[in-house]
Amino acid sequence: MNDVVIHLNQVQKELPRARETIKLRQEAGLLLKRLIGQAREDDPKEATIPIINGISFDIYAGEKVGIIGKNGAGKTTLLQLIAQIGKPTSGELIVNRHVVAILGLTAGFEPYRTGLENIYLVAAFYQVSRKRLEAVLDDIIDFSELGDAIHNTINTYSSGMVARLGVSIIFHLISGIIILDEVLAVGDLAFMQKCIHFISDLLSKQETTFILVSHSMDYIAQLCERVIWIDEGKVAMDGEADEVILAYQRHVALQRLAEANEMNSSSG
Repeated sequence: MNDVVIHLNQVQKELPRARETIKLRQEAGLLLKRLIGQAREDDPKEATIPIINGISFDIYAGEKVGIIGKNGAGKTTLLQLIAQIGKPTSGELIVNRHVVAILGLTAGFEPYRTGLENIYLVAAFYQVSRKRLEAVLDDIIDFSELGDAIHNTINTYSSGMVARLGVSIIFHLISGIIILDEVLAVGDLAFMQKCIHFISDLLSKQETTFILVSHSMDYIAQLCERVIWIDEGKVAMDGEADEVILAYQRHVALQRLAEANEMNSSSG
């Protein structure tokens, strides 16, 4: 596993900061200063905030990596950069393999085409041969558990049905780098466990580089050997899955305890 397939060096991604609301009294004061010549008419340049703030790491061919962190930590933005959906503001980002990313439930499907038609469209998009597709087509449909609904249009599917079809297509057809962002959190428990077992078995048989973002530490622990904890756009910890998960859970528990104590003291 010496082949680096994803390389990040001091990667930063900035987005425009929403301008803060100015109170009426402050606005009146600014207007008065302008009238008497003590304030400039030009507006300041639009400020930016770092969403990803100097992240560096390498991911190697065949690694199974979990990315964890609280909401707003920058996980999805990081995945979008790796999937080459947008570019970093600064830093070096190199991806040496084909990337397939499921960053949302629609998975790039055409909503007014049937599930079956979408299987063929996805296969064509990723340049999967007709022969290879037809060899696993029945497996894709069976695994998705859609039955006759495979002939209905995607816009009639529930979010769970869409997720099942997306997971089934990707893991039966694609190799290289696969990224999943919370997709396994959708659907019934039995299907989620089925996905976990299927993905685990598949990853053990082929050198697929796998990146999973999830709030479920159980899923992360079952599928990932390495975990990267992102906090406020930075790498808080990077290491073996069990160690990073334990550190993150302790951090979350301490935060909740501190918040509870603050609420109790304020209410008292």
